[in-house]
Amino acid sequence: MDVNSRQLLSDDYKISKEFLSFIDSIDENAAILDEEGKIIYINKAWMEFARSNDMDRDDYGPGEDYLKITKKAEGEDAKKAKKAE
Repeated sequence: MDVNSRQLLSDDYKISKEFLSFIDSIDENAAILDEEGKIIYINKAWMEFARSNDMDRDDYGPGEDYLKITKKAEGEDAKKAKKAE
């Protein structure tokens, strides 16, 4: 499921523009998940991190399983990512 900003603002999710702006203003990687743990939104920091690490959007973006991604984490942030499990 690939959810865009307009869908997030709909009655299905009831997420405000202000909240999305807040998520995008965070310097740390942040994602909004649905009730099944699927990513429905990623912030700008997440996208920049992924681009700088040559990650394909299919590996990290909306529709992907967040816990699956954290299990594949490597490097200095791997310990932080594993805490999500």
